Amino acid sequence: LATSVQGTGTASLWRRLGDAAAAGKLDRLRTLNGQFPYDANATMLAYAESMSVVEYIIATHGEDGLAKLIAVFRDGVSYDDAVQQALGVSLDELDAAWRAQSQAQAAQHLAALGVGGTGSGLSDTQALLLASGTLVMGAVTLLAVILWLHQRLRPHEPEAESPPPGETHRAW
Repeated sequence: LATSVQGTGTASLWRRLGDAAAAGKLDRLRTLNGQFPYDANATMLAYAESMSVVEYIIATHGEDGLAKLIAVFRDGVSYDDAVQQALGVSLDELDAAWRAQSQAQAAQHLAALGVGGTGSGLSDTQALLLASGTLVMGAVTLLAVILWLHQRLRPHEPEAESPPPGETHRAW
């Protein structure tokens, strides 16, 4: 839910979803009910799939259908029972219908965002500014590390002893 309403930063998720749908590599909805994978790519795909299925439920069953689904979960029912009670379809039927339209759904969202199937979704100017800002911050960080190491690794010179008060420094 959170991913589907965040409004920004979704282009890469829709692209990931479209690529996985085209390759026939979408996860089953049943697998999204558990813990997300530890692998970063698989986790991002799981977020994309979750965002997509929430949007699919809203598109086909309305916001009331999504609200019913959330309400049914409060009763502590299984995923299968919740989907059947709230949406009137089995979890497997929801999965099949969602899969059938997921590639077109991703393409529609990417087009609405002004992004093709590839690319960052940024204009050339925005991409240049982002890249140059990243390079500047990297250079500043590198310089700070070098200066810190220089201070830590520089041999310390012993300080000259000061003569006791009232005496002058004598050379021996």
